[in-house]
Amino acid sequence: MLGKGSRDIIEAALLWRLWTRMGWLDTIRRYRRTLLGPFWTSLSVAVFIGTVGIVYSGVFGQDISVYLPFLCSGFVVWAPLVTFVTESCGVLAGAEGILKQARLPYTIFILSGVVRNLVVFAHHLLVFIVVALIFHVKVNLNTLLVFPAIVLLSINAVWVGLLVSICCTRFRDLTQIISSLMQVAFFITPIFWTPGQASGWRGVLVVLNPLYHFVDILRSPLLGEAPSQLSWMVVAGASVLGWGITLTIFNRLRSRLIYWM
Repeated sequence: MLGKGSRDIIEAALLWRLWTRMGWLDTIRRYRRTLLGPFWTSLSVAVFIGTVGIVYSGVFGQDISVYLPFLCSGFVVWAPLVTFVTESCGVLAGAEGILKQARLPYTIFILSGVVRNLVVFAHHLLVFIVVALIFHVKVNLNTLLVFPAIVLLSINAVWVGLLVSICCTRFRDLTQIISSLMQVAFFITPIFWTPGQASGWRGVLVVLNPLYHFVDILRSPLLGEAPSQLSWMVVAGASVLGWGITLTIFNRLRSRLIYWM
């Protein structure tokens, strides 16, 4: 017999038209009456990447034609990832008014967040395409691995969003803690520095950083390279373990969430 949490996820999956529409409309609502809409965030990403790329390629002694595509591909993956995690902290609390008036699966609000951030990723990807064209980033069969990587990251995003939203609904202080941890994670994850620059025991910390592997399975194909087998294994293992933990918690606590909002 399925638990309440499992039934919630299945019901939400069947309402795919609703949460895809919600994610799309939320993107439009956020940028209503702006000149460039979501392209404002893409413009800010372009400015950040251009500035940091020019400065740090000199600091690290890197060829800018190699460093800038590396930085851009990593950041366009990282930005929606960290945004989704931080937004998930308050997604159920933010939907309190709707959930107390209508019987809806809680998971649709997580899924709509995934859709919204995929739209943001698509806009950021335009920045990488421009950089790739300027610096002649290779396109080959490895590039096709972008698609399974996006699917695998989306599958992981759902359980991460659910778990974070459940924990933050019960313990509101976790929102600030998670936000701070994601800021720290940006500096210890190879986004604007390369894994090869971490020598000695620091290199071990890179391998043990799951966020590095989540970024790597999408960044490498964007650069025309195949992600390491270890990265695929870590992300696939995180999918199984993460979903197992999340389903266990969600099945037990789903009925209590409405009282914590």
